[in-house]
Amino acid sequence: MTWLKLTSKSLYLMDGNQYLNKVDLQSRPNPNERSIELPISWFKTPEPPTGIVVALKSSAEPSPELEPSPPSASLQAALLPINFAAVPSPWKTPSKPHLPILVKAFRDQGIVHAHVLAYAAATIGRESSWNPRAANTTDRAAKTGFPGAGLAQITWKDNYRAVGKETGIDFVSKPELMFDPYSALRAKAAFYRINRMVPLIQAGNYESAAGLYNAGNPRFRSSYTRNVATDTLKWMPVFKM
Repeated sequence: MTWLKLTSKSLYLMDGNQYLNKVDLQSRPNPNERSIELPISWFKTPEPPTGIVVALKSSAEPSPELEPSPPSASLQAALLPINFAAVPSPWKTPSKPHLPILVKAFRDQGIVHAHVLAYAAATIGRESSWNPRAANTTDRAAKTGFPGAGLAQITWKDNYRAVGKETGIDFVSKPELMFDPYSALRAKAAFYRINRMVPLIQAGNYESAAGLYNAGNPRFRSSYTRNVATDTLKWMPVFKM
């Protein structure tokens, strides 16, 4: 069961003694006041927070939950149908623990369309080989401290900030949260929404979506866009919503 904790610095979405997400308090003209934007997505999950604890005195801030527990049998049942037998052969083993998390993360961001899930799975295979610790340390973004990381492979500080605002997860202050599969996949879903990729994917325009993601232009074509489009079709039988 999740719950909320409000400190002098942030509002936390808690699970046990660790936080899943947080939103920092913002300054107001009145120095004795602070404001906060509530992430509506926190309350659209299967288990929304049901209570709040207010820290009246200063104390240590909660620690993040970086390594989530494997999905329980009941969670997997709630998120299925996932046709594990249809997973493309190179990814059967590495994708298995993350597919239920992919479905949950995208559902928690309001995306349940099978085409979008198949497209996301295709990009994950191409970009990170389903390795949640994958990191691109060679491109220009890596030198800024905001590299392509984890299952999302989102780059640049502005994008970390944008998906953080959409999800309520502070990726700018804690970019290491991109290595948490659930947080990273929520970021991926948020990125698709922010960049208006979802309508293209739902319509079957997979190369256009990949061009928009890879080059900011839906007309852009490359071996990457072609491979993602081809792989999306291979992933389609896995997701039957």
